[in-house]
Amino acid sequence: MAIAKINITHSTSHYLCAIHKLHEDNGYVRMVDISKLLQFSRGSVSIAIKNLKKKNSVVEDKNGFLNLSKNSHEKVHEILANKTLLYYFLKNFLGVTKNTAELDSCLMEHVLSP
Repeated sequence: MAIAKINITHSTSHYLCAIHKLHEDNGYVRMVDISKLLQFSRGSVSIAIKNLKKKNSVVEDKNGFLNLSKNSHEKVHEILANKTLLYYFLKNFLGVTKNTAELDSCLMEHVLSP
């Protein structure tokens, strides 16, 4: 499987990962669900999703449910794999706390080369 060749911002990766998580947990994703998970206003989420739809990163079905595009889905799997690897390295090899490993692995993942 080829890794998606798209560069995304820190914020975009959070939205894409949130959509992925919600779809895995619930089987569907609505903007209100993203708003609750990320603790952002509905207006902010609406603007972000509108931009992601313009970039063909997110698609909306006839019922208003959101899904990741194929490229975004591949990118999310790449992000999650990198984040998991960094988390285990920080926690198990460097001995940082779980909370620190979670926060730092997220921050570090965003600066890795695509």
